Formats: sequence, C-alpha cells, structure tokens
Amino acid sequence: MEDFSFLLFNCVLCFLFISRQTAALHYVTGIYLFPLICFTLLTEFKKSLYAFAIVTVFVFLSLSQINPEEIWKFFFYDTTIILGLGSLFSLLFNQERARLNQAHKEISKSHEELTSAYNQLKAYTEVLEFTTHELDRKTLNISAINTLTHILSTRQSMDLLTTRISSFLSKTFSAQHIHILFLEKNKVQVYSYTQGKLNELWAPRPDRKNWFYLSLFEAARSVTLKKEELNNLGKEVFWTKKIPKNMAAIPLFRTEGVFGAIVLGDLADQLFREDIILLQIMAGQVAIALERIRMYINLEENYLATIKALASSIEAKDPYTRGHSERVTRLSLLLGELMGLSHNELLTLKYGGLLHDIGKIGIPELILNKPGSLTEREFCAIRRHPVIGADIVTPVSFLQGTLPLIRYHHERYDGAGYPEGIPSKRLPLSVRILTICDAFDAMSSDRPYRKALPVRLCTKELSEKAGSQFDPEIVTVFTSLINENPTLVLD
Repeated sequence: MEDFSFLLFNCVLCFLFISRQTAALHYVTGIYLFPLICFTLLTEFKKSLYAFAIVTVFVFLSLSQINPEEIWKFFFYDTTIILGLGSLFSLLFNQERARLNQAHKEISKSHEELTSAYNQLKAYTEVLEFTTHELDRKTLNISAINTLTHILSTRQSMDLLTTRISSFLSKTFSAQHIHILFLEKNKVQVYSYTQGKLNELWAPRPDRKNWFYLSLFEAARSVTLKKEELNNLGKEVFWTKKIPKNMAAIPLFRTEGVFGAIVLGDLADQLFREDIILLQIMAGQVAIALERIRMYINLEENYLATIKALASSIEAKDPYTRGHSERVTRLSLLLGELMGLSHNELLTLKYGGLLHDIGKIGIPELILNKPGSLTEREFCAIRRHPVIGADIVTPVSFLQGTLPLIRYHHERYDGAGYPEGIPSKRLPLSVRILTICDAFDAMSSDRPYRKALPVRLCTKELSEKAGSQFDPEIVTVFTSLINENPTLVLD
C-alpha cells in the first residue's frame, strides 16, 4: 500500500508540474517514467500492470494541458517511448528482483540451516556441560572415597580413628557436628566431634517407642530431617539436648545387623540423593573399619587379661614381688611417653613389662624366696629366667615384639649384664627403659633378703651407675620424673 501511495504522490507532482507550464510540449509527459520506474523497483512485475494503468490515466489528464497541436505527436512518440521504456525497465528490474529474491531465499534457507545447526550445537554444549559437571562430581566423589580409604587403612586407636573420620566427614559434607554412635547392651556410646574436638559420652539406650531410634537402628533406614521436623521430635534425639537446624543419619551395619550410626548435624547445604548415596557408601567403609578396630580392642583386652593372669601366676610363687610387674609397666609407660615412643612401641612395652619376669615360673620357689644371699649356683639359676621367659613366649605370635624386653631386660649399658652380655645401648630404647624401671622397683620394694630402700637412695643408685649399668640419658629423664611426681612410687 505504501508503494502505490508513493506512485500516486509522484504522478500528482508530475501532473501539477505539467499543468503549471504555459506552453507544455508533448514530450514532458515522459517525466511519468520516473515514478513508474521507481515503483517497478519497489514492487513485483505483476503489480507494475496497475502502475501502467495509473500512469496512463495521468498521462491523458496531462494531455489536456498540452497544446492540441502537439497531442497527435504524443500518440506516435510519447506513448511508444513511455510504455516501451516502462516495460523494458519493468522487465529488467523484475528479472533482477527475481534473482535477488532467489538469492534472498537461499540466504534465508542457509540462515535457517545455520540457526538449526546453532541450536543443535547449543543443545550438545548443554549436554556436554552437564556430562562434564557429572564427571567432575563423580571424580570428586571417587577422590573423597580414596581419601577415606587411606584414613581407614592405617592402624590407629579408636579415638584417633573417630577423630579423623569425623574431621573428614565434616569437611566433605560441610557439617558443623559429627556424631558416631555405638549400641551397647544398655547404653549408647557417642563420639561427638565439634570444631576439631572429640568428646566421648554415654547416653541411656532409649526405649523402642523412640521414633528416631526405631528408624535408625531397628528399621535400619537413613534419616534426613529439617529444623521443623527435629523440633517436632523433641526428645526423640536422645543423646543431645541442643537441636540442630538439620540432620542426616546413616546406620552402620555388620553381619548381625545395625551396631551404630553416623549422624551429621547443622549441614551448610541440603543433601541431595547423590550425596546420601555417597554417604551410605562411606558409611559402609567406616562400619568395616570401626567394627574391625572394636574387635581388635576386645581381642587386645582378652590378650591383656591373659597376660595379667600369667603375671599373677609368677607372683603367686614369689609373694614379695606381688604387683612388681604392674608397677614396672606403669613406670615404663610413663617414661616411654616422655622418651617419645610410638603407640605401637608403648603397646609392646606394656605387654613386655607385664611378662618380663614370666621366666621365674621355671625357678624353684626356694631360690626365689631365699632370705639370705644366693650361692653362685643359685644365682646362675636366677640368671636363666630371661631365657626361660623368652622361650615360653616365643610360640605366641602376637607377643613376638616382647621377646627383646623379656630376654634382655637384665643386660647392662656397658655389656656386663646377662644372659648374653650385649651392651644395652645396642638394644631397643624400650628395653633400656624397662631395665631402669625394673631396677628402681626392685630397690624400692621389700625383698626376702632386705627391706625397701628410700626413693632418694634408689635414684642416687641409678645416677651413680648411669653410663655403666644404665643408659645415662634415660636415667636423667627418669629421676626428674620421680622427683617431680613422688606419688608414682606408691602402689
């Protein structure tokens, strides 16, 4: 519609121009070619037919303004020129327009193809980004599981293990509080970890009406709770009075069923299904490690009870040495910690201290309890007890580490001891520690042949024989320990 308005407006202008001429000639009607050509450029060839009709009307209107003598020339010249040139220009321009339209269609088609390819590429990019995100998340999960596996693979005490597990879970899931629960007969043992500190407490085992207890331990379900749900539970969370803003709890399984749980409190972010699955996988690993160490602790307690029974059997033959092995062990462990022994070394020292005189089982009671001085033959019999003790313990695999302590606790620093005359400075530190503690308790206790010596004289004796019978460095640490804590000598 705008193209026809343009044509009419220009034709009117042409008509006004011709009508204002005082002596218009016939060829001035040729100016109608201008609007006709312009219209042809702006429209299709089909619409140009209407343009011819409009232009023809204005041409005849213009003839009324021309000298009548000139009109007949119009029919021979002007009409031919106007229509011929108009048709020629229309044909040429419409051919060019057709070519441009075709090119435009091809461009439009290419644009649609490019748009389709772009949208497809965008979709592929989104899928790739999602896949990359999932891959990154799975990689992080695998890395976290590997880290946890490394934590659980090392042998360590229960307190250290629960601390490291709690610290790892706190960082991995952004939780302020970690609780590890163990079911006992009438109570629940709880290790609570908050801000890098581990606390152990005992909570009464709730009755079976407790919803939280039923869900976690009886139904063995993982539980996630928000603040409102926790407030509604009230005292159902039985081991803590402070209600967290949210919570996630995962049961710990063993062959017989659920034996404990891991509880995460005050999480910074909501746990999604993938997080719960990851936590369940980790809980499975933690359950195996915790159950293993608890079994090891029970086994260790049974071993220790057996060792104490063996030690008691020795002291039953020699009433003067009753409590000697336990006192020596207690002093040795204190001194061992001051000297920097590791956990495993202290554990071996503990067993070795309790059993160091087990070889006296093979010594006649008459010699052990003789009130006077021993003969050379009797003394030779006494000197055999380290070897006898080592022979007794050798078949017991878990006590192999105690053999040096049992066999060499009477060796001297200068090599003049028994049974082999090995300089004790070539022996493990734990053996030299046990030697000093054994000698000190022997001097500070009643014996058949003498009364106990005062502590002052005992430490003086140790100091005088430092460098010959005893390790001088250990003597210095030991005498300082006794002087600063004189109550250690008391049973």
